[in-house]
Amino acid sequence: MKIFERNHLPFKTIFNSMMIFIMFLACSKKEYQIPSVGEQIPYEDSIQTTFEENLKNSPYSLFQQVWTKAKLNEIAPAHQGKDPRYTILVVTNDGMEKAGWNSDKISQTDPILLRKTFLAHILTNYYNQNEVQAVEGNLQLNSRYRYQDLFIQPVIDLDASKPNLILNQDTLIPYQFMIALGKNSESWLINGQNMGKIKGIEGKDHYLFPINQVIMPPEKTAWEMIQSNPDFSMYSGIIRYTDSLYRELFKKANNVYPENGTADMKPFIRNSPLKYHQTTAVNSKGFKFTYTLDTWFIPTNQAFKAAGFSSLEDLKKLNISHGLPYSEYKKPSGSTGFYHIIGEFATDSLLDYHHNWGMRYFNSNNINHFRNTTLFFSNVLNNDLNNYPLYFKVIKSFESGRLMYHKSSYYINPFLFTPNEMSFKDDPSKKATFLQKDIYTVNGIINSVDKLLIPKDFKK
Repeated sequence: MKIFERNHLPFKTIFNSMMIFIMFLACSKKEYQIPSVGEQIPYEDSIQTTFEENLKNSPYSLFQQVWTKAKLNEIAPAHQGKDPRYTILVVTNDGMEKAGWNSDKISQTDPILLRKTFLAHILTNYYNQNEVQAVEGNLQLNSRYRYQDLFIQPVIDLDASKPNLILNQDTLIPYQFMIALGKNSESWLINGQNMGKIKGIEGKDHYLFPINQVIMPPEKTAWEMIQSNPDFSMYSGIIRYTDSLYRELFKKANNVYPENGTADMKPFIRNSPLKYHQTTAVNSKGFKFTYTLDTWFIPTNQAFKAAGFSSLEDLKKLNISHGLPYSEYKKPSGSTGFYHIIGEFATDSLLDYHHNWGMRYFNSNNINHFRNTTLFFSNVLNNDLNNYPLYFKVIKSFESGRLMYHKSSYYINPFLFTPNEMSFKDDPSKKATFLQKDIYTVNGIINSVDKLLIPKDFKK
């Protein structure tokens, strides 16, 4: 079986970048930086200009006003590791005014609110523009903005030291807002958005990185964003309907809803937005959290209509024609028997490539299978992902008398991507066009598409 090499460029750039994000959030004593193409410029303290001096001498007077009033200088040096430098994403005056931050508003705003609003512009890592230019894909870096009372479940690299580590809902870390810093031919990119290409300023312990927009960490979950968008009403409608119908089928069979039944009944609680990581959950200790961040390709109402489904009623009829889930009496060992609900809905299969990367068609129940991150902004949705493993498994081998662990690709990304389209590898004629890209939410990224990604052999 072919071993997935860690020095494969797309895997190395994306996976290691994600790991840097996770390991910093876990409050390590070390500063981790993402491997880049070429050597990073060694740090030499040859420039003596402070950030305040550079900012004062720059044309970015509105950001300077925020910096001074909010006393952001008290936060910026709070980094970790041997390299004391950091990066500040400084917004141009034009960008500040477009976001509504003119001088009068800044002067009238409480300093605490200003500080909270602009914490996302302070990065705990140092990268200058030459280094960003040299990196393939995105650098995923931590900002100083932290979501209050919200945690995140990490993805941990299963290396030779802990090859069998399994995460559960009690494995949580603080959730700090992440910046994906990249570039295209015309602009620097932050979280997929064009930020202009203005030359930065090197300082004694910092890099002043000018951008043309204010960065706003998302406040809505993906599910909240989907439900609030009328173009997604058929998608959200069938998700709510099938979850509700499944619940009623369970009650009809057992005279109790699964959430009100025994512990053995709890697995029959169906919550599709949670299953597909589109909303938050609460763990056994009462902590609110989100799963690792994801990417979804949500079909618009027009996409359903193009496939012959004119309304939500048409989708309900599709489920009936394929047969609804049914009940079957089972008695778990040592427990009281009850009626299990067997099967799912036709629309679950119809939509799996949109919100689950087609993972429904992959058996991931084996304990040695692990899922990779699927957080991708649109500038990295390209051919570099062709061999990206969505699932991998750990392989043991003896090499030179030593027990070694390797990662083996098990379920590969099923899509081909171009800047404006996505299609199936096994049938490139089945294409969907991106209508909106990089809708960033608390749980990840929404891209809207104009066609249904209908699975092979699915019969309508």
